[in-house]
Amino acid sequence: MAYPRLVTLTSNLKTLNPMHPGYEEGIYNLLLNMVVDKVINDAAAYMNRTAEDIPEALDSTILLKASSWLSDSGVLKTVDEQSAGGPVSSISEGDTSVSFAVTADPISALSGANFLDDGFKHTLRRYRKVAEPWGTD
Repeated sequence: MAYPRLVTLTSNLKTLNPMHPGYEEGIYNLLLNMVVDKVINDAAAYMNRTAEDIPEALDSTILLKASSWLSDSGVLKTVDEQSAGGPVSSISEGDTSVSFAVTADPISALSGANFLDDGFKHTLRRYRKVAEPWGTD
């Protein structure tokens, strides 16, 4: 069984992160589904729960974590927006050189994403299940 509120969560994520013109809809939908799935699975693993067992009270936290990552990573930007320059990645002084960060392709960025930062763990910790101690039948 999958996450029971996945459709609502994904729909809300699409509302917060609309598709830019020029972005392929199939890739956009797949990427958003993968982001939501990864955040849910990371949270479930940290809390020692299944995805079905995640409390509804965490839906907004999961939504905000996924939306924040999409915004910060820039994976939803079009090629034109990416080539216009991202954040400054390096500055040289001799002969003046400025380099701008280029957004990685979405799959590489997502595979390297770490959603379990201290703030997210702090929230999830309240819902964490402790594994049964050894020797309990």
